[in-house]
Amino acid sequence: MRGWFVVAAVALAAVIVVVGAGCGGGGGKPKLDRATLEAMLTEIAPTLDDLPPNLAVTEESFQTNEEAAVNDPDGPTAALKRYEDEGRLLGRVGAYTTNDPFGTFTKGGDALVTVSTTIYEDSKGAAAAMDYLKELMADPGRTQATFEGVTDLQGEPMSFASIGDDTVAYRFTGVFHPADIQVNVNFIAHAVGIRQGQGVSTLIVAAIGGATPGPEVEELTRKLDERMAEALR
Repeated sequence: MRGWFVVAAVALAAVIVVVGAGCGGGGGKPKLDRATLEAMLTEIAPTLDDLPPNLAVTEESFQTNEEAAVNDPDGPTAALKRYEDEGRLLGRVGAYTTNDPFGTFTKGGDALVTVSTTIYEDSKGAAAAMDYLKELMADPGRTQATFEGVTDLQGEPMSFASIGDDTVAYRFTGVFHPADIQVNVNFIAHAVGIRQGQGVSTLIVAAIGGATPGPEVEELTRKLDERMAEALR
């Protein structure tokens, strides 16, 4: 069962890459080098100890402009132009899935956490990224076609604490249909985007088996905000 669940996780992780990629903003500051950016993004990223229990690493990788553009709803060509013209530097995405998919599927619980953080040349670019993120969260139909096997994706704003320099939060529901397997996976996901200075982090916690994400969403969001503030100061 874990095989198809990992496929589902990767498909849902693509959501966070798209909505977290955003767009940057120009500025006169010299660009940070790749090694420095990777160190900063690693410092911000959650550890397994930060996450809900019984999760394992499915994917952890840095995202260049070219890699982030692959799943961009505007298409790779338009996305690359936006990133390069407006100052996107580097991103990092992590996807973490339950190590007990059958138990989570039958009893309910958090099945997937994805975290994407992107660094821009300056806070103006990060603010533009937040505007783009808000547009995408408000229109899930714009991105659903990007995610093979996901149907009935719907979203609505949800009440959430104000964290960092800017915050946006949505509740999503949908169904994932694994290829060649007669199982439909209904999920409820809480998605939160925050900006801290020149950085933007997007967090998705998805629950299955009739469960709904809980206070762990805000707890992890606050940790990301604190780490971004420290790494970007």
